[in-house]
Amino acid sequence: MIKLPTYKEIVKDIEKIDGDKNILLGNGFSMGVFDDFFNHQSLINNISDEINATNDNLIKLLSNNDVQNIEIALRVMHDSFDCLRMMNNIYINIQDVDKLIPSIESDITVLKDALIKVFDTLHPEYNSGKEDSFQSCARNLSIYNRVYTLNYDLILYWVFLKHNESQSVDKLFKDGFSGKHVNDHLLLWSPTNNLINITYLHGAIHLVQDANESICKIIKGKLKNESFIHLSDIINRLKDEPTFNNIIVLEGRTEKKLEVIHRNPYLYRGLSRLGSSSGCFVIYGCSICEDAGNINNDKHIWERIVNSKVSKIYIGICHDKPNTSSVTDALLSCYHGEDPSDLISRISFFSTDNNEIWQS
Repeated sequence: MIKLPTYKEIVKDIEKIDGDKNILLGNGFSMGVFDDFFNHQSLINNISDEINATNDNLIKLLSNNDVQNIEIALRVMHDSFDCLRMMNNIYINIQDVDKLIPSIESDITVLKDALIKVFDTLHPEYNSGKEDSFQSCARNLSIYNRVYTLNYDLILYWVFLKHNESQSVDKLFKDGFSGKHVNDHLLLWSPTNNLINITYLHGAIHLVQDANESICKIIKGKLKNESFIHLSDIINRLKDEPTFNNIIVLEGRTEKKLEVIHRNPYLYRGLSRLGSSSGCFVIYGCSICEDAGNINNDKHIWERIVNSKVSKIYIGICHDKPNTSSVTDALLSCYHGEDPSDLISRISFFSTDNNEIWQS
């Protein structure tokens, strides 16, 4: 097996490249500092505990060896739902299908609600004992013009608050929520802000949409003294404002995710911006394909990256993930260009095994 360069080794190349420097962070990024909560098996176990014995079918699904994460479980249910609905339209008298369809639809909602509940109750709180890691990560991310994430946890938010504590205005991480205060606990999104360099592509638990469809960020403290918000702050704020809905994409298939994204101006703008990327692009902590080499449930993300104007794509690989050829094949399935060798020549791999993005 070929020894891959480390993250810090590829950073030396990145710093020499002209143009924008972009990075996309996935669940492996958050696992680097809070592995006990964010690894997929822990999430599945916690969600199973939340569902408990109230839904035997979901428990059986989550315990299946082929269901490696929650998105696979959601995709299985979406696929089953669509298949049964189609078959029921063709074969009118299939016994019990009329009961199965609403049952699966209900289970999809139960699973999504359980995931949010697990985040509400078990998501790590800000830990001052992790400050060195947050500071190191903030320095490592500061070389990028744009930071994208598929995660909806608070970890990246804490990192950029740690960075912003000691930086001048022109060097701050900005997420676009620098508009007027709705009140002491909410900042309004400003879509015309061209200085945005942090984007939550699938939303986040501290982003909400109100009854008037205004998009806001829940904060703790005034704008100039924005401090480390905890899950309890968010939960209390949502209880105080029952008309708020979290902006989170919880779907098992690309098509379903796109439906949610296209209905939300914040998510749609983020995805469009991703597609306009140039310079170089680092993909860190993301599973691009499944073990069989098939593209995963985020094809809409990979399509926009590989068909953008980026000149170099660096992909982080963990030791227990598919080999580099499987990842390359998966990305080629998203590529719309005429010459596959053009994309292949732009792809390089590096190892994320040492979690160097969290180290000084």
